[in-house]
Amino acid sequence: MASEALQFRLAQPSDDAQVGELLVRSFVDTYAVKMPEVLMTARRETELRDLVAKRSKGATWVAHAGLRIVGTVFLARPGAEGSLAWLPDGVELKHL
Repeated sequence: MASEALQFRLAQPSDDAQVGELLVRSFVDTYAVKMPEVLMTARRETELRDLVAKRSKGATWVAHAGLRIVGTVFLARPGAEGSLAWLPDGVELKHL
């Protein structure tokens, strides 16, 4: 069975549910396993799923194979509220 080529694009509002689910599943399945002291709270889940708020601060890119989103990265604009970028003109990468 041939695998579909991996492609990259800016996330669209129609991707929000799929991206949110991927971020929550990734947190639970990977991040929290490696760092058990970090808990999945209702607030954290809401924040992970809130792509509307992310769009107001930067851009989310997705990697997809066909219609299935298989990866994501968020780039906060320089100086965006809540950004943890170390340099004033740097971007923060999140949700890899």
